[in-house]
This record gives sequence, structure tokens and C-alpha cells, in this order.
Amino acid sequence: QTTTWYWQDSQTSSMPSSNIDEYSENHGSYFEPREDQKGDIARTVFYFYTMYSDMADVGFFEEQKEILKTWHEQDPASEEETNRTWAIAGYQQNKPNPFILDATLIERAYFYDGFILGDMNGDGELNILDVVALVNIIISSSETNPVGDMNGDGNLNILDVVILANIILS
Repeated sequence: QTTTWYWQDSQTSSMPSSNIDEYSENHGSYFEPREDQKGDIARTVFYFYTMYSDMADVGFFEEQKEILKTWHEQDPASEEETNRTWAIAGYQQNKPNPFILDATLIERAYFYDGFILGDMNGDGELNILDVVALVNIIISSSETNPVGDMNGDGNLNILDVVILANIILS
């Protein structure tokens, strides 16, 4: 139950009658950011935890990561967020926040379920054989394999091949 609603410099204890997604919420024991900022915050927290895990509170992260993943999925990275990470990268050896650029990275890095994304033949390695297998599946349209859905869009297509090839080459 929300006790206080915040918007810009104002606050109210009454539920807003319009533009409710533009308000941050205080639920007494926890705080929620605006709906259109939740994904941004989630990707920032995943980045911080990945880069600075030796300084981060592991217990806090483990407790929050499910809701952060949900926020990430419900509020995808915007063009503005992508531009911002590249602008910031200029101050960080040209290294952007990868969780902004790759929508599948949070799932792959923190919610591993036993398979390697892109490992089409299940040999535990990513190599040209996986690219060939993915291309064959796309051409034949005879089967689907979520392991090949490199960008997490629910479809196997040439973009997945390009992403897999780039991973192998990097």
C-alpha cells in the first residue's frame, strides 16, 4: 500500500488521479521509482554489482535481483539511455554499460539455467559450428531452439546469427 506519492517537487498521500506512472512511490518500508525509470535503475544496479561486486552488498543484491530483472523487462532501454551510456563511456575507456546494449545479458549473466546461449550443438563451446547450426535452423524453419535466440526477441533470424558471430569473434 503506497503511503506517499512523489512527483517533481511535490508529494501527496492521495493516489494521483492522472499520470500515475510519472510518480515515485513510498510504501513505508520501501520506495519505488517512476515506472519509466525502473529499467534504467535495474540496469545500473546490475552494472554496479558486476563491476564492483567486491564493494557491493551481496545480500541486498540477491534479495533485489528478481524485481530488478522484472523492471528491466518491463522498461526496456530507450534511445536516450543508450545515448547516455555511450556518452558516459567516453569517460570510462569507451566501455558502455553492456546491460543497456544487450537486453539478454541480465538473463544470461545472473539467471543461468544450464545452457550457454548460442551453443546450438550443446558441446559447451561457442564456435563456427554453432553459427552453421543456427543458419541451418533458420533456413529450414523446421524447428526452434531458444538457445539460438541471441537477442531474446522470440524469433530466430539473421540478427541472431550476427550477434553469435560477433561473440565468437570477440
